[in-house]
Order: sequence, then structure tokens, then C-alpha cells
Amino acid sequence: AAPERAGGRCIQAVRDASAARRAGNALAAANAYAALLKQFPNDERTGVAALELGRLRMDSLRDYPAAAAAFRRAFAAAPTEGIREDALARLVEVLDRLRDQAGCLAEQKRYQARYPSGIHAASVRARCAKR
Repeated sequence: AAPERAGGRCIQAVRDASAARRAGNALAAANAYAALLKQFPNDERTGVAALELGRLRMDSLRDYPAAAAAFRRAFAAAPTEGIREDALARLVEVLDRLRDQAGCLAEQKRYQARYPSGIHAASVRARCAKR
């Protein structure tokens, strides 16, 4: 019964985070996703939750270092190749915004090797320019 209760609590945490995001409260949503990842680190939903956390941190909160960490976690825990591809493309984008050229180029190369015809191939290719 304990795993079932934990799964139910995790589902509720996802719902709470989604509700906060829909209500326009990016900080509350990010905090809810971060708490979910801390409380349920091995749950099957962590990859998606980490991707959502990264998006919130990058797009709404402009916390690029924290977004990069979330995208790395999303890539590592992704339940599907599509989530993994999205996380890696977003990681390239945030590293570009951080002006971390070495990191950006390394992740760009990894994306291009894994997803040469990927949905984000053009945008990833356009990143990591010298400034």
C-alpha cells in the first residue's frame, strides 16, 4: 500500500504544479515541481516534471543556471525519446543564453549526434555562436 500512496501523492503534486502554472503563478509551479523531484526522485514522472521545471525556470523566472540543471535531470530521467530530445534542445538553448560556449557546443554536438533530423535540429544548429 505504501507505494500506491506515494504514487497518489506524486500524482497530486503534479496536479498542484500544473494548476499553479495554469493560474499564472510560475514561482509556485516551479516550487511544486522542485518539491516533487525531491520527494519522489525515482518516480516515472520525474523526467517530465524536470522538463516542466526547466521550462518554468528558463521562460518565466529567467533562472538560467537552475534551468540548465533541470534540463540535465530531465534528459537523464526522460521516459521517452521525445522528452529526452526536448530536454537536450532546451539545454543547448539555456547554455547559449548563459554564454557557456564550451558547454553549449558539447551539448549541441550531442544533440546533433542523437537527433540529426530532430524536430529541434535547426534551432540547435543556430545556437552556440561566438560573441
